[in-house]
Amino acid sequence: MEQTEHRDMAVQTNGIDKPPDDHTDALPKALETLTEILETMYTSEFFSKAPKDNRTRFWTKYLQVAKEHDQEFLERHNANLDGLLIFVGKFKYLTGKQS
Repeated sequence: MEQTEHRDMAVQTNGIDKPPDDHTDALPKALETLTEILETMYTSEFFSKAPKDNRTRFWTKYLQVAKEHDQEFLERHNANLDGLLIFVGKFKYLTGKQS
């Protein structure tokens, strides 16, 4: 029943349902409001991707570099540790020593 009410409210044009004309005036106003919101967000310090002051910029860059360094360190040492553990396991198996 709800679908038929919706269909009755829509205007049929070339096989495409369009909303009634009384709602089309709201679209430009909504677009203008969304544009203002986006402009406010771009200029706001809360939503800005690039920090505005030097101290924040420094610590943001430091955090980025530290994360990259830590990730590289972990990947490199995990690979080395994997190889070392495989070697120790094989050596222990071949020598027959028990710990």
